[in-house]
Amino acid sequence: MAFTALAQAAERNGVVADPDSFDVRRIYLDWSGEDAGLDGSADRLVPPIGGTRSGTPVNEFNRASMVAAERQRLEALLSERRGIGTLVTNIGGTLSDYDPGYGEFYVDAFAPGSRFSFPMHADQHAERALPGLHVTLELENALDAYVWQVASDQAAKLIATLEDEGNASRRVIARTTVRLTGAEKDAGMNRRLIGRITSYTLRTPEGTVLRELTLEP
Repeated sequence: MAFTALAQAAERNGVVADPDSFDVRRIYLDWSGEDAGLDGSADRLVPPIGGTRSGTPVNEFNRASMVAAERQRLEALLSERRGIGTLVTNIGGTLSDYDPGYGEFYVDAFAPGSRFSFPMHADQHAERALPGLHVTLELENALDAYVWQVASDQAAKLIATLEDEGNASRRVIARTTVRLTGAEKDAGMNRRLIGRITSYTLRTPEGTVLRELTLEP
């Protein structure tokens, strides 16, 4: 089920660099309009009567106001990630063996059909605010970034660079800019942000730039 029309995508101009899983979940909720279940989360995050919250005892007279305050806090957290249209993130992978027949490398990070997950938020309290919500990123134009046509002499130089850095496994990192286009939830309740790569810079783990590619303005 697709939630967001491309016309709405044009209205989102915010950029988030190095998003974590909590960022991505909040962005997904903004794009999809799916109910975040904040009432239940707020109630769950406030201790029951007899507990304490930030050093204050929780009782039958103050718990409701604590839950209301927690609800407001969670809404503010969601608001921080509204209007986001672009993600900038590192995507790791490896460079394939060179294919002399086609004159190509393949950047496996962008293998068509790949979906990307994001690291956990450092604050576990934030992670508990949106439980059971796992969101991945799917790239519509991954194939355009996957195939890298290179002349054989240049390919030999690239391989030598990797070997000189002790990188025989050919690990690479793509600093990738993604323009979001929509959000989806399928029948299996899998949630995805959909986007298109606009550009990426391919580096070795040591920081050597191997390729800079712009796919869309």
